[in-house]
Amino acid sequence: MATFIKMHCLYSEESLIENHQQICSGGLALPEKDSLEFMAAIGFAVAAFLLIVFAYGVHLLNSSRRLRKAQRVSTAVVEFTPALMMIVFDHENKVVAFNKSSETVSGYLAEEIIGKQAREMSFLPHILREEDEDQQGNSRSQNFIRTTATLRLKDGRERSIEWQIQSFKDHEGRVELKIASGLDITELKIAQEKLRALTAKLSAAEDRERKRISEELHDRIAETLIISNRKITDLKNQLLSPDSGKSLDELNHVIQEFLKRARSLIFDLVPPVLYDIGLEAAVESLAANFRKQHHINVILEDDRQEKPVNSDIAIFLYKAVRELLLNVVKHSQATEVHIELSRVDDSYLIAVQDNGCGFSPVSLLFDSENSRGFGLFNIKSQAEYYKGSLEIDNAPEKGTRVAIRIPLDENNREESV
Repeated sequence: MATFIKMHCLYSEESLIENHQQICSGGLALPEKDSLEFMAAIGFAVAAFLLIVFAYGVHLLNSSRRLRKAQRVSTAVVEFTPALMMIVFDHENKVVAFNKSSETVSGYLAEEIIGKQAREMSFLPHILREEDEDQQGNSRSQNFIRTTATLRLKDGRERSIEWQIQSFKDHEGRVELKIASGLDITELKIAQEKLRALTAKLSAAEDRERKRISEELHDRIAETLIISNRKITDLKNQLLSPDSGKSLDELNHVIQEFLKRARSLIFDLVPPVLYDIGLEAAVESLAANFRKQHHINVILEDDRQEKPVNSDIAIFLYKAVRELLLNVVKHSQATEVHIELSRVDDSYLIAVQDNGCGFSPVSLLFDSENSRGFGLFNIKSQAEYYKGSLEIDNAPEKGTRVAIRIPLDENNREESV
């Protein structure tokens, strides 16, 4: 290259052209030394060019190998991940990839799916079949969506799938690629339902045992104490000694306190008024007791509509209201509580709202060491077992409203309370 640069300096552009023309016409001959140097420079230039081309080719070959390896790894991850479904859609919402797990879960082969428009596949959930862009091409979907939806299998069965959908867009906001990954959570949901059912059955068994114990206390202990108290009163009237009368007064006081505590225990286990009069009357009595014991203004609002529920649900709702009132006393620092009993369509709505400090419902519902969170989690599980729901409307320093909705039991009015 140095020799070539040296010759370029010796020959100007015009002289080179002129000499070239003379050489071609046979009128000028290059000196032998200069001719060799010129040919050597050309050879070096060609060799350098070939070396560059070779190096670039090696680089392309290595890059191609790395790319193929990465593709094999990614394909293996997508195809052979046993639990994760993976469906890829292009910019026209056509399926371009359908992995092995998707075939196993859905019952469809990749050959049946790849190349089809998503809207043509009715077995997919609506969120995957809907278009990502409107007619003007403007994207109207989020970049990332997480949801649970039902997948209809080829044999007609249904599975619950937790989907994560990621959309990749160009600089104009149009979707170029959409990847949907799904995890089959059907067995998990079934296990959760069984756990809810077991929890509800255990709770119902506990309530029946509470009722039996309260009846035993009422029929045996309380009645015995009442009779004893009457006999002591009669005996006191018959005795003339002042000391005897004083001792009997003290004994009578002890029996009265014991009887009071026995009645309180009976009420805490299962209030008789719940069975004798009904849920609304029991909640009204509960509100009065809390108002008296804890000096909190408890306001009860009942729409007075007929709200039939069976005894198991009535006990659950009563215990839920008591648990929520206890939470208010222990945690909220509230001075006023509203209890709402109402019929909304075909559901029984019970709402407890306070003016306290509020809390974080998410952290409490999943905090196993927090008694308040466990109470709310238990209420939520039992409400869902009875096909109902628990809703928490909360803001720190602005109070909390907890609402329980349970379907009414219109078909079993004779068992309703």
